[in-house]
Amino acid sequence: WVVAETPEQAADAAALVEVDWDDLPVAMDCVRVMQPGAPQIWSDAPRNICFEWELGDAAAVEAAFGKAARIVELAVRNNRIVQSPMETRGCLAHHDAAADKLTLETGTQMPNPMKTQIVGLLGLKPEQIRVTVDDVGGGFGGRNSLYPEQVLALLSAKALRRPVKWM
Repeated sequence: WVVAETPEQAADAAALVEVDWDDLPVAMDCVRVMQPGAPQIWSDAPRNICFEWELGDAAAVEAAFGKAARIVELAVRNNRIVQSPMETRGCLAHHDAAADKLTLETGTQMPNPMKTQIVGLLGLKPEQIRVTVDDVGGGFGGRNSLYPEQVLALLSAKALRRPVKWM
């Protein structure tokens, strides 16, 4: 994370960053990566699954299948999808030191859940953070998440005592 006054200063600072990469085992297939023996990415996410989600009444579904005259099964492979809105993902973070309040201006479709996440991550009270959104186009879910850069911009604005723009 580089914070600078100008793009040129940021490029110069970024050029000084040294990264020591380690080659790690990989698994590229979205189905095989969840099977036993696949490289484990995170120790706290068994089978490389971060969450599983179910919706509806499982008993009612089982009953409906039990009464069905015919059942058709279909395996659908859904490749990795990259959501790429036309607008870049950026934000502007402000810190009001006198009131100890942070404001995040960003392009999200869900500012209230984002605010709740920030409160939890930074240990703030809800009244200490405000998330604002101007006009935002469609994102099909890609703008719903809180991204690390947004949190880093908030922390940088507070540490530097000035607005921080990330693009």
